[in-house]
Formats: sequence, C-alpha cells, structure tokens
Amino acid sequence: MLNHYVFFKLKKDYTDFQKKEAVAEIIEALKILPDFIEEILAYEIVTNVREGGADIGLISKFDNLQTLKIYQNHPKHLAAVKVISKHKHSSTFMDFEKSETVFEK
Repeated sequence: MLNHYVFFKLKKDYTDFQKKEAVAEIIEALKILPDFIEEILAYEIVTNVREGGADIGLISKFDNLQTLKIYQNHPKHLAAVKVISKHKHSSTFMDFEKSETVFEK
C-alpha cells in the first residue's frame, strides 16, 4: 500500500475571499477523480483550520508506485493539476509505504 500526501499553499496575495473561492474550485476538480480513476484506493481532501502551513491537502492511497503513476498521468488528474496550478504558490508531497506508529489512543 502506497500513501500519497500532497499539500498546497495558495498564492500569497490572495484575499480571504479569493482563498475560499480557490479552495472550492480545487475541491471540485479533485473530488471527481475517484469516479474516473480506478487505481485510487482511498481519497481525502483536507483544508487547514488555522493560519500558516498548507491551505489544502490531498491524502490518498494506491497499490504501489506504478498505480500512482497511472493516476498522475490520467487526463482527469492532469485537468485537476491545471486548476491547482493557477492558484498555488507552492506544494510539497510525500509518498510512503508504511508508517511507524509511535503512539495512538
């Protein structure tokens, strides 16, 4: 199982209204992808609840790196990337196969 996390920071000069509109547009572009890309095993879109850090994130799961690449090259994903690109200041990602749980209640 491959975990794929991506976090986006929106353009710095965006007003609160512009951020809200951009987040809504990005969510609309991303939320349809599981309906079209069967390689997606799990998919969650998250937004930050406080200032600083990323504004929006994507947490997803795939079987392996090969199925992640199929997702990344899918035309519907590439269309979502275009939407995100017009709003993002920066992004970062992490792909990992397993995590080491240190503590959990």
